[in-house]
Amino acid sequence: DVVVLDAYRKQTVPFHLVLNDEEFKKKLNAQRSDKAKAQEIEQGVKQALSVKMDEDPQYYGSLQEKVEEIIEKYKQQRIEEKEYIEKMKQVSREIRNRKKKAKSMGFSDTTQLSFYNTLDAKTSSVEDEDLQEAAIRVSEIFEKNKVVDWKNKVNTRKKIKREINVLLHSLDLEQSKIKSITNELMKIGGEHY
Repeated sequence: DVVVLDAYRKQTVPFHLVLNDEEFKKKLNAQRSDKAKAQEIEQGVKQALSVKMDEDPQYYGSLQEKVEEIIEKYKQQRIEEKEYIEKMKQVSREIRNRKKKAKSMGFSDTTQLSFYNTLDAKTSSVEDEDLQEAAIRVSEIFEKNKVVDWKNKVNTRKKIKREINVLLHSLDLEQSKIKSITNELMKIGGEHY
């Protein structure tokens, strides 16, 4: 059983190949049937989303929902294998092209995009430019307060939270939302810094 499982693991597309276009294409093209390609890409995309989810729960969560819809359509035979493969390839491109998306929105890195996505999902009354600026400011707050082992230093965590709270108050958000948004931003910051 262990040998079979190890052989299966070696055959499936590892998630890092989903993030590397050329290697991913080689691995998929090595498969003989569309069904095998469909299984390969599904496993690789699911694993990539699972591994990266905590980095940007909003972005990867929406991609995970998209994947589940695609899989469901495929299982219900509402789409053919070739269309299924193309749709899953599109999701893998969206995973890979996240840096480009961040740059196109004026962010210096994907961390700022992660903060923006959370702020955007949790607020409705704030202008987009203000959200983008707030995402950059949150990133700066983490950068400014980043010290070795900051996640385990209570005073450092409190200071970061306090600064994020002040920032969120400046956006005129409801008090009830500020605490939950701050906690989500802290979790994301913990993944990136």
